[in-house]
Amino acid sequence: MSFQFKDNFWGPSGFETVEKRINEGTESTRLFVYFMKERASIEENYSKSLQKLLKNTQQLTEFGTLRDAWFAMRGEVETQIRVHHELGNKLVNDIAAPFSKFKSEQKKVKKGFLEDAYKLNRERKDMEQKISKSKVKYDDYSRQAEQMAVQMESAKSTKAASEIGKIQQKLQKLQREASLFEKDYRDYVGKLSAYQPQWEEKVSSTYHALQCTEEERIDYIKVQLEKYVQAINSTVPDTESINRNLIGVVASIDRFEDISLFVREAKTGSERPDPPVFVPFGGKASSEYISNKSTYSLTSSASSSSLGNLPPQPSTPPPSRSSAPPTKQARALYDYVGSDATELDFYTGDSIKVLEEDDSGWWKGELDGRVGLFPSNYCQVE
Repeated sequence: MSFQFKDNFWGPSGFETVEKRINEGTESTRLFVYFMKERASIEENYSKSLQKLLKNTQQLTEFGTLRDAWFAMRGEVETQIRVHHELGNKLVNDIAAPFSKFKSEQKKVKKGFLEDAYKLNRERKDMEQKISKSKVKYDDYSRQAEQMAVQMESAKSTKAASEIGKIQQKLQKLQREASLFEKDYRDYVGKLSAYQPQWEEKVSSTYHALQCTEEERIDYIKVQLEKYVQAINSTVPDTESINRNLIGVVASIDRFEDISLFVREAKTGSERPDPPVFVPFGGKASSEYISNKSTYSLTSSASSSSLGNLPPQPSTPPPSRSSAPPTKQARALYDYVGSDATELDFYTGDSIKVLEEDDSGWWKGELDGRVGLFPSNYCQVE
């Protein structure tokens, strides 16, 4: 089994899982640096407190054996002052300072990789949304044209020539619109299909880069902890035997083992999404234009919404529509401005009458006498 990020996080929440681990690693590094700085500060403050103690008791005067005992006590404290001052300096200069620099530099690098991932996600979501909208409109106009064609056939035996001519004009207009959206639909599907290999390569590259930063982080922390143990053992007398367990645990730090454990516990899947496919209009029995596998988002809804307060717009229409009860209302949770005349504009708090529901999330509704499509995840059913 491969334990590479690029082979195990292709599920819909794959990047979110990797991102969470990367961010946890960044926070852990910050706390390691904080620990070193605080330990150094504690050591230095303890050294200063002992110095103050000696200063405040330097007037103590004794004779003979008691004086000898007092001088021995002072000598022991002076040794402790030197030890803790030296340890504090080592922790600050040899560990905390370079550790802090590493943390800042790696945070910038990881931020760049994460931004690349968000961009990849946005590009694909935009393409899928264009496919979804053009598919909905293509199906809608095709369905209307199909119904108008039936009406045309019926009118031939019951209507006057002038009426038939009007119906024919409407039919031709609907057919033209359906043809235009069919072309858009085909074009968008073709663009995403052509982009798919490049997109997969970019995603793999991003995952690989993020894994490299995590491996680098683990290796660097291991080195700093080894320096930490060495600083204690070389400064504080008679501690090497006491710290034998700590020495062994630090020496056993293994980036491969840690990353493998994370992958085994958190992997979301190794199967890459299928490219989109064009599905011709099939009337009421029209099937989905794209398989579930191809509707892929590099980040899940939760991760994407972390970039803003709005939820992601639905991208994939369902195979069929089901009529909603005419009394069902949806209350807008966010403002929304439609991209064209087929979509509803609404503001937070507006109540939309639900006319039809789609599994894609693009529902048909009525607001203030206007009928159009709207993203259902911008609303809450009342």
